Amino acid sequence: MIATLETPLTLPQTTGARTDLDRLTRRQAANEQALATAIAELRAAVAQVQRKHLPRLKRLAAVCAAGDADLRQAVEQARPLFQYRKTMVLNGIKVGLRATPGSLVLDDPDATVRLIEALFPERAEMLIATERSPKIAVIKATVAEADWDKIGCRLEAAGEQVVVSRPGSETERTIATLIRQDGGNVGNRQSGSSLGS
Repeated sequence: MIATLETPLTLPQTTGARTDLDRLTRRQAANEQALATAIAELRAAVAQVQRKHLPRLKRLAAVCAAGDADLRQAVEQARPLFQYRKTMVLNGIKVGLRATPGSLVLDDPDATVRLIEALFPERAEMLIATERSPKIAVIKATVAEADWDKIGCRLEAAGEQVVVSRPGSETERTIATLIRQDGGNVGNRQSGSSLGS
């Protein structure tokens, strides 16, 4: 059987302290509600501004993407300019070539393991992972490039890569954010517009 209290349970508190707590928590709750309302209003205003400006920003981003492609093609065609000095900054845009390390590709990992064991038995433990797959980073770092073919390896995507970037550009970061937020659709539509609205 559940007993009921005839008189309400009271904590040993002074009336003044309880009143102060009540007053302060009421004020804090009102302040937090005002802050939450202000944040909601700000978010709504930002969303409205984004909706207003997003179509123009997308058009401009598409124009910039086309210009970027033109720049990359021009750099590709002007490779002799970058023979000694690999990059240059023109009008605030860095253009040129950048060396890429490439990646070591194994056509048949099992065959590569067998060939390493046959050709480099003293280094087999270092070059072969315990699950019997070649250690690509170790092979790339320790086996002479001339010997890669012997063990069934080849280097792909090595060489120079075209560079077009704006060092520290807030615009580039903003465009990248827009592209991420829009699911990568910026610039996917054909646009004949110029940089103006």
